[in-house]
Amino acid sequence: MHIDNILLKNENEGLCKTVKTEKDRRKCGKPLFNDLTINDDNKAIFFSPSKIAQRRQEIEQEQQNKQEIKREKAEKRLQKALRKEEREVLNAQRKAVAVEKKKLAAEKRLKKEA
Repeated sequence: MHIDNILLKNENEGLCKTVKTEKDRRKCGKPLFNDLTINDDNKAIFFSPSKIAQRRQEIEQEQQNKQEIKREKAEKRLQKALRKEEREVLNAQRKAVAVEKKKLAAEKRLKKEA
């Protein structure tokens, strides 16, 4: 009984791995002419090779635009982080100068009192 359970579990794990790899292999993509097929559901639609090539180029251009937008956003985040770091460095410098001024002022007061 115990051995049967172990064998079934191993078989189940193997089948799960197989299903997962099969799902990963399949490439799920959007249809090329999704917008055209919505209008005429019952009619046959024929596309020339030039239209298919053109649509593929449009899809590639859309993907490039999305990638460019992602790059721009990443660049903006990087610039923002750099500006923040510069502000922090400037603030630290200002605080150091203020502390130094306070020390000098305290020393002058001590000299005057002495």
